Parts: sequence; structure tokens; C-alpha cells
Amino acid sequence: MKLFSQIEGMTCSSCVHMIERILNSKTGVEKAVVTLTTNSGHVEFDPTILGPRDIIRIVEVRRLYFVVVLFLVIVYLLLFLLFRVLVSLPTCVLEQGAASLGSATTGPFASGGPLSSSA
Repeated sequence: MKLFSQIEGMTCSSCVHMIERILNSKTGVEKAVVTLTTNSGHVEFDPTILGPRDIIRIVEVRRLYFVVVLFLVIVYLLLFLLFRVLVSLPTCVLEQGAASLGSATTGPFASGGPLSSSA
């Protein structure tokens, strides 16, 4: 038996290959071909093992899984970048402060000042 279905949400060839690989690995699927340009899939299957709803469910679950994983990767990357910015920010501020203090001859850290090591 053959099934033709529109598959929305595919954005790249990775989506196509993932859906094809998953469908072709299922028992009862004889051949699955997914096309990005038409956002469609053609599946030949054994109706005694699988039905059209089973095939549609497989695609929907995998698409949802892919979206969730993609969302988590994006959140992880944003948190990583935020952490890097927060960690590097004090270092920059301290380095600028130390450079300006090292050349100062007056102020609280200058010799004879209230925070100097000789006081």
C-alpha cells in the first residue's frame, strides 16, 4: 500500500534524511522517500503491519523530538554565551583598573596613601 503525505516544518536536508532513515528502519515500511522541495513524503508499507496513522504518528513524534532537541541546544548555547560574558566582564574591569592604578602616583594605593602597603 502507498501513502502520500505533506510534511510541514522541514527546513533542510538533515530533516529529510532523518525522517527517511527513521521511516525506512520501521518494520512494515518497504520504502520511504521524502522530498524537501515539495514538503512531501511517499511511503510504501505493508498494511498488515502498519497503517497510515502509524506512519503519520512516527513522523510527528520525530519532528516534535527534533524541535525539542533544537530548542534545548539553542538554550544551552545562549546560557553558555551569557556565562562567558559574565565571567569575562569582571576580568576586563579588573585589568583596566589595575592598569590605571599601576601608573598612578597619587590616590589611595599610592605610597603613603591610606591603602598602600607601607601604611
